[in-house]
Amino acid sequence: MEFPGGNANSPKHLICSIDVFGHTNLIAYKPLPSQAFDAHVVDEDGKQVQKYFFGGGKYGQSLKPDDELLDPAHHVSLNTIRDERTMDFNYCEWANPCWTFDVFKVFNFNKAGWYHLQVQVGLFRKDTNGIFQPFFLPMAETPIIINESDLR
Repeated sequence: MEFPGGNANSPKHLICSIDVFGHTNLIAYKPLPSQAFDAHVVDEDGKQVQKYFFGGGKYGQSLKPDDELLDPAHHVSLNTIRDERTMDFNYCEWANPCWTFDVFKVFNFNKAGWYHLQVQVGLFRKDTNGIFQPFFLPMAETPIIINESDLR
């Protein structure tokens, strides 16, 4: 996860870029953006920071195949150019950002301090019967600091 911030002349932003990369023979498939990951922020005492209704509701929905993913005509054959939802890790291709979100637009910080952002990504794979099965990557966690000036 990366956190490029805004500059002094821009509105308050803390952008989280969720990148998925690796090298394996796994071919994975991206879910809809609303299902792709779940994010939580906990404070120094381990209490979860409340999500804004609008921002928090856009992510972390149940992982289930959608119509486009289930359409066999949507996916191309192996060893050819793939569609935007197919992730082939055989050649370590997926080092680009997959999803981004603004932490300040999702979470309601009410005090300055140290926090931990926790993100877990969900993807699909096809089982031996060609059925899409969900799987989850291990949770990634990174510290963030919220200053008094960030709360204004």
